[in-house]
Amino acid sequence: MIDLNKEVSFSRIGFSSWTAFDYARTYYHKFKEQHKLLDGISEDEDPSEYLDIAIKMDEYGTITVILAVICIEALIYEYAAINLSDSYAKKYLENLNICSKWVVIPKLVTGKAFPVEKQGYEQLKKLVKYRNSLVHTKTAPYDPNIKYDIEGTKDKLIYIVENTLKTIRLLGRGFI
Repeated sequence: MIDLNKEVSFSRIGFSSWTAFDYARTYYHKFKEQHKLLDGISEDEDPSEYLDIAIKMDEYGTITVILAVICIEALIYEYAAINLSDSYAKKYLENLNICSKWVVIPKLVTGKAFPVEKQGYEQLKKLVKYRNSLVHTKTAPYDPNIKYDIEGTKDKLIYIVENTLKTIRLLGRGFI
């Protein structure tokens, strides 16, 4: 809880959670536009156009996911810095993983446990795991004997991106 007797500044500098959310929302809408276009054509009709749209959709989806996780991490860090102090957040909380921050920080600030059994926390874990697979990518040798699941990968991206903004809303309901 904020002590109203001491001076508190809600002004923050840097790449804020709101900035990241705004960018994520912009790229989410670009992703949705490409997804709609992709649904309207067949890969067999015009392979070149299909590939161009699929590449843009993948690009916008990837950007959406990364920015959404930046937003989520910035939001919980800002919450800690405002309510517990910047020095406390930096010294004790900054190096926790994102999911742990969402469990620990609300408990420290409000005294109430964050609802880890709720959908928001589960979505957060999926989103962070997918983001990690994007930013910590590992290559593997190509094996012509393995059937690669391109459609499954595309479906997973669609599922994750479709749930990015929902995850942010669900997390906000969990502690605000």
